[in-house]
Amino acid sequence: MSKKQLLTVLRAKYESDIEQSKVNINTFLSQNIGVADHINFTETLDTEIEKLARAKDMLDALKLIESDIQESPPK
Repeated sequence: MSKKQLLTVLRAKYESDIEQSKVNINTFLSQNIGVADHINFTETLDTEIEKLARAKDMLDALKLIESDIQESPPK
């Protein structure tokens, strides 16, 4: 697998993770969920926000790597 393919796959993964977390958060906040279903609302939401933040951080880091690669002169 080429360098470009690897970066493309990672970009798609992180973008997918971001969208999945956003959907989960929006669904969680918009549903009438009973107490028996979720004992700790804050912890559940916090966990999903952590997933979102991690995926966004990873995507930002990947963009930085891609930028560095484009700016590097060929050897």
